Amino acid sequence: MDAIFFGVVLFASFTAARDVLRLTGNIQARCLSDTLLIQVSKDFTDANNVTFFVQDRNGAAFLLSPSLSAKCGYKQQLNHKGEVEVTVSFVACHMYLQDQRLRISLGMKHVPRGISGPVNTEYLSLFCPHKASNVLRRVVCEEAYVEVSQKLDAQLNDLNAGRTSQWRFEVRDRAGKTVARDKSWISAQGSVVLAHRWDGLVTIRVPHSSPLIMSKDYNGFRTLDYSMVAKNQEIPGSQYNLSAVCPVAQVSCRDGKVFASAANVKLLASPGGAEDLSLRMQLDGVTVSQDDSAAMGYTLSLGEQQLQLSFSTGTHPLPNTDSSKGKVNGHRMSLVHVWRGQGEKQDSRVLIHVPPHSCHSPQPSASFTVSVMKEGFNVTYGPVPMAYNLTSVSVDGEQFQSAKKTRGGLQVELLPGQHLYYVSILARFGSRLVLPKYIRGLVSQYSITPALRFLGPGQQERVVKGEVFTHSQEDIVLPTLEGYCRNSSVCFKLRRGNADHLWSLHVWDSAFQPQQAAKRLHSLDNYRDMAHLCVDVGSPDLLHQRVSEEGQMLVLGVAYRVLRSGEVKVGAQHACPFPPAKELTCTAEGKFVVSRLRLSASPRAPLDLVTLRDLSCRPTAASNGTVSFTFPLTACGTIRKVQDGFVDYENTISNVNLLNGSAPEYLKFDSTLVCRYSTAGVPLLKSRKELHPSLLPAHSQGKLLLHMHIMKDSAFSVAFRGEEYPVVKQLQEPVFVEVGVRSSDPQVEIFLKNCWGSPSPEPGHPFTWSIIKDGCEVKEDEYSTIFHKVLSRSRTLLPQHYKHFEVKTFAFVEPQLRELLNRPIHFHCSVVICDLTALSIDEDCRAQCIPDKQRTGRSAGSEGKREELVISGSVQLVSTVHSRSTALADAESATLVVLPCVMAAFSSLLFLCLLLQALQRLQSNSSNKSTCS
Repeated sequence: MDAIFFGVVLFASFTAARDVLRLTGNIQARCLSDTLLIQVSKDFTDANNVTFFVQDRNGAAFLLSPSLSAKCGYKQQLNHKGEVEVTVSFVACHMYLQDQRLRISLGMKHVPRGISGPVNTEYLSLFCPHKASNVLRRVVCEEAYVEVSQKLDAQLNDLNAGRTSQWRFEVRDRAGKTVARDKSWISAQGSVVLAHRWDGLVTIRVPHSSPLIMSKDYNGFRTLDYSMVAKNQEIPGSQYNLSAVCPVAQVSCRDGKVFASAANVKLLASPGGAEDLSLRMQLDGVTVSQDDSAAMGYTLSLGEQQLQLSFSTGTHPLPNTDSSKGKVNGHRMSLVHVWRGQGEKQDSRVLIHVPPHSCHSPQPSASFTVSVMKEGFNVTYGPVPMAYNLTSVSVDGEQFQSAKKTRGGLQVELLPGQHLYYVSILARFGSRLVLPKYIRGLVSQYSITPALRFLGPGQQERVVKGEVFTHSQEDIVLPTLEGYCRNSSVCFKLRRGNADHLWSLHVWDSAFQPQQAAKRLHSLDNYRDMAHLCVDVGSPDLLHQRVSEEGQMLVLGVAYRVLRSGEVKVGAQHACPFPPAKELTCTAEGKFVVSRLRLSASPRAPLDLVTLRDLSCRPTAASNGTVSFTFPLTACGTIRKVQDGFVDYENTISNVNLLNGSAPEYLKFDSTLVCRYSTAGVPLLKSRKELHPSLLPAHSQGKLLLHMHIMKDSAFSVAFRGEEYPVVKQLQEPVFVEVGVRSSDPQVEIFLKNCWGSPSPEPGHPFTWSIIKDGCEVKEDEYSTIFHKVLSRSRTLLPQHYKHFEVKTFAFVEPQLRELLNRPIHFHCSVVICDLTALSIDEDCRAQCIPDKQRTGRSAGSEGKREELVISGSVQLVSTVHSRSTALADAESATLVVLPCVMAAFSSLLFLCLLLQALQRLQSNSSNKSTCS
């Protein structure tokens, strides 16, 4: 069967250096029977560290970690050539239908090994043909997960099958009790449920690590199973059996042949009776017919209790990395078992993963073979004459233990044959005898040196020892860092993962030293699987992120680093608000006076590269990680912002502009300085309370990000992109505006206080046109603003984080010239961010002019709200009259000139009247604004 690969689209985000391998030409992909296969050449992976991630339909990227792969239907492995292979299920989480083809978007980040070079990222759009399934129920028993797909009823498929929130599940727990659960509970067990309307399937994928999975014995074979029935609330009485019984294939080597055996579970899956239809095999992801299998030397056996695949080690040989072992069959294989339950009209299908093996070609004497299973090494030795009794075993070649009473994760089994037997040993990964060795990334390496001791005729002892076998896999769980604030300290909750012996804890770039903790005002409280690290506000390791006379934001950075190399594996920063400590003084003479501002805790920090926004402005003093500055408010690139009767002067101290781009992150720093004055010129000294901590974001998340978008339609579904500005609008054509905040907190709500338009991105421009005032439309304006209700949709899941309104562009006529503005218009809004968990009432957190919001929002004065300024992209107005006269000028008929001229004259007169009316309205509004100010 020929696999088909549809076009790969590559978008490179780098410039390759000379003699560096490019990804193009080193990657290929094929569409197989049930999966998409991507292969990256060994030459490329030897030259680069490679990381894969997958993108959803919105462009968000997710790392292909072992947990995500097991949950979503992906697998990464090395093939016999040393190539990296990524296998993607056709019903993977991020696979979707486009133009009758299956599409998935993958990204690949690669960094050259051993040389300094850029981080390169390339995006791939992959397509495979979509073929409708004719199977009622399909089960995939993969190496790391179980995947079940069930056909939906036509009635349910006509509904919105993607609304998986409508599903409920009945699950049988380990005690045999059936309990009802919802989708969120299923997700908490590490599983994912997908409903594909385009394929008419409901799919569940359960990782082997999920607590739902139970391991059982059936007719001498191991199975993995769980019991689950899905019901959809929209269709009463509808139910779908998403249970699975997955046979676990066992691989053994005898007489130069490989045997892969598994249980026939048709009667477990269909208790009412079932009939076997076929047993086939998949070779490297492609289903092969029974005749073709036999022609290639494979034997398939379908019995009432057992399924078996056997073949000679010389069948389809592939070159092994160890030339001394010769050539063996190293293809990827699976068994495909199809049956039909009694009374069913369609077939059921189960795909069983066959583990790789390391069976050798027949040897003149007994030998060791080692295959890798999910649990550990499967070691087989033989054939052994019956006259020799096994007395003890070893997996390191030195320490032996009794074969009858094994400990430390070993299982020993004797497999009898004719006048001989084989010894089978299972050595579990991570056990006391098979410990992991850290390699790189999340990869551990396991090794085994099997040795056996026999007692032969005449009590003669014989010891046989095998070679060293190694296996590498991604199984390291990294520690996690979660920042939080206390009254006088910045803290982190540290979860250690499963490889604490590989890392060391660092505060910025210095290793945490318990004996120095008290001196540097650190405290570390250890618990069973976590610890709490807190650093006091007076510590030199808390750095200034933002400073004003009202308060300061202090930031702490911690990381876990590899002990051997010092590489940062996990790092995070967290910032907390504290009262001011007089590092900043805003003088009445109009100067910033900055004294000993802490910017770095590293002795390697290049303080000589510190500047303000204006790179020519350097500190007056710099030592021991602190700097001092004195400069006028209007100098050194200071930004001036005017709002609510106050003037904010803002500047940034940073070394990023002059620092080498390859410098580590802990040597980069910046700190924001803010001086606030009243419009009368008197400094504002501690006149406002601290912001509530819930409205002060963690440093690792950045600031609460506000945006103002010009939208393309009245449904507010699509925003203009950056390259589409300025947006061109006809006179009197409505402009649809969205203001939003990026936050996952449902207790945060935004309100528009004042909005205005101006011919400049500078909010303090002398000529403005008010469109929202004190949270309401400007009622005296003939073309007043229209508020639109925000609905909960895919892009506005939390409506309280968005505000929508509509503006008529006729309002923006420049009265002095009585013509359209010849410069683009910018919209400005002062946005109040309110904490809905606060208790007292604040006027700014009201919503009296927003549809369906005629209530008082809760706030806590300045402790429960935060006010920000947001600016939109530009809008360019075009005269409707000009457009029409131009169209008439293009008319081909020379005999109809008089009528267009009369129409143009009439239109011009009408337009002049409208302009005069707008002039009067704008002058009236300007006089009101002057009185208010």
